[in-house]
Amino acid sequence: MTKYFKVIWNRKTIDVLHYEGDRGPTYVKFQEVHGIPLRCLKKEAQGILSDTEKIYHTSDLLPFPTENMYLTVTLEEIDENEYHRIVDMNFKTTQEIREELLLEMLKRGM
Repeated sequence: MTKYFKVIWNRKTIDVLHYEGDRGPTYVKFQEVHGIPLRCLKKEAQGILSDTEKIYHTSDLLPFPTENMYLTVTLEEIDENEYHRIVDMNFKTTQEIREELLLEMLKRGM
């Protein structure tokens, strides 16, 4: 069974994540020697990899070596329909899209 999540920071959806339930998300840790993130097991994890391949920290994971290295976010489970709607709308809310359209119309003098 596939699980879907939205990545929330400052009360705004900034990314999405999905994975097969038995597999879990892709976890990463920061390798200080080479200065790069590496995939790892959950027990070593400092972050998760989103569907857009961005790294985020959640409060239940180990801390990164430097505070604020990656955003600390929360995950909220959603259904598949909401996942696709968020992606289709490019992570914007309906209200944000309306406001952008209104501003564009005002710029054009409509």
